[in-house]
Amino acid sequence: MDWNDLKTVLAIHRAGSLKRAAASLKVNQSTVGRRLSAIEAALGVILFIRDRQGFEPTDAGLAVIKRAIFVDTEIMRLLNDLHSSAESAGGVVRIVTNPWVATHILVPRLPLLLSEHPNLKIHTLADTAARNLAAREAEIALWFEKESGPGEINFKLGQLSYAVYGPREGDPKGLNWVTYWDDRYHRAPMRWFETESHGETPIMMANDMNAVCAAVREGIGKALLPTPVGDAEPGVVRLNDEAPEVSRTLRAVIHPDMAGEPSILAALRWLQTICGTDQGGPTQSGVAVKTRPTPSAEPDERSALWPCFEDQPASR
Repeated sequence: MDWNDLKTVLAIHRAGSLKRAAASLKVNQSTVGRRLSAIEAALGVILFIRDRQGFEPTDAGLAVIKRAIFVDTEIMRLLNDLHSSAESAGGVVRIVTNPWVATHILVPRLPLLLSEHPNLKIHTLADTAARNLAAREAEIALWFEKESGPGEINFKLGQLSYAVYGPREGDPKGLNWVTYWDDRYHRAPMRWFETESHGETPIMMANDMNAVCAAVREGIGKALLPTPVGDAEPGVVRLNDEAPEVSRTLRAVIHPDMAGEPSILAALRWLQTICGTDQGGPTQSGVAVKTRPTPSAEPDERSALWPCFEDQPASR
């Protein structure tokens, strides 16, 4: 069960009916009904008794509701902390993320954070392997598509676009494909290639976007690249100016035990600022929450400070 499930149960409890719960969640009534049935089937228990008065929680339902209220309260507290000052921020914050995110997104914007918090030290762990946040292997994880672990809180930072690039010199016609590949996860760029390549075998694969970009620059082939990577490389050029081929959601994940530390709050505020989502709030398992105007509202996805982030609705 994730926060999306808890949110559905809590909405039904507070509203007393599927219709009013659907209105609060901004979905249709049948969707809420399907979600509840799926949650009850997954848990193997009945959460609500349906009668003429509405939906009354069972003992199991009350246990789930109690936990949902606790999580909701903690999220609200964290939001309030995020919008407060972090003047005493200091110490080391370790951020684990993909190598290209560290190189092209974090490092160029790091002076903004360090100028405001000179006692803060940032360690970037450029790796595609997950780290155990509960064991303090890292304080913040930046990932695409990955769900939160048990109890973890994730912040939706923005939508990142991808485009097809080729070498700046030479004829782009007849170029072979160079692709990103990760044998542990079936990621969005890999799914896109499987659909768009029409069965073509790539001439090269790599598990690092920087290596893929270098291959394009050297004329080995064309590739789908994150726009911060491709646009920063003078030796490659976009092969079309149409809408982004792929859009992915970048998220910051933390463990709840870290939520009150000034250094973590400062780093999260910095990430929200550079991603253009400084008015947004935390999520669990992809469901956005804000204190204003309602807990179910989606975060602001405007990205004036970061052109590579597109104005798009939140993915669900």
